[in-house]
Amino acid sequence: MRLITRFAAFAGALLVLPLATGASAQEDETAYVYASYYQCSGGLSDAIATLRDDWGPIVQTHMDAGHMSAWGALTHATGNPWTMAIYHVGPEIGALDTALDEALATYFEQHPEEGAAFGESCPTHEDYIWTSSLG
Repeated sequence: MRLITRFAAFAGALLVLPLATGASAQEDETAYVYASYYQCSGGLSDAIATLRDDWGPIVQTHMDAGHMSAWGALTHATGNPWTMAIYHVGPEIGALDTALDEALATYFEQHPEEGAAFGESCPTHEDYIWTSSLG
């Protein structure tokens, strides 16, 4: 089962990298994807709503500053134990990691109730950092 979970995480990253970077096969860019794979209970509508309405504007400030180039969420209904993956893409791993730390601090300061509710509905996760050199 662990091998299947790792494969699903790898396959998810393979789907995210080309979409998130927007790079063609002709470009020589390196992208870093920080992906968190969550195990959530119940419906995901509340989790998706807080990502869109509360997390998105915070992340946008880091995208505007150039620390991130894309972000998004993936959900599924069957398969491995994870039910949602949230990914953030950036051109430099240090800036991406710092931006995520700052964004999380801002999110929990501005939206403590929503953050607690998200943690209750999605209590377990694994983080991965993916990289790909395109071209």
